[in-house]
Amino acid sequence: MNTRLIRLAEKLSQGPITREQADRIAPASNGPHYIGALRRRLDIELDCERVPYITVDGQSTWYGRYVPTQEERQKLREFVIEQQGGANDA
Repeated sequence: MNTRLIRLAEKLSQGPITREQADRIAPASNGPHYIGALRRRLDIELDCERVPYITVDGQSTWYGRYVPTQEERQKLREFVIEQQGGANDA
């Protein structure tokens, strides 16, 4: 299993992350590719909302933030546990 997917799934199971955070978490310069892989593998939508902001140069723009629903967060948690060999109840 691709450890990049596991790292991304673990962070997303905790809540929203930005596209830039996805790149750092993976680590990869193509975080959206791995987000797409999670969408397909886990059959989740995983919306990407556009968050407006102003750059240091005063330009209006936006950045992407992946926002998992509670149901998606549960699927992501289950995926991480499965990939790590199941829950450890010790």
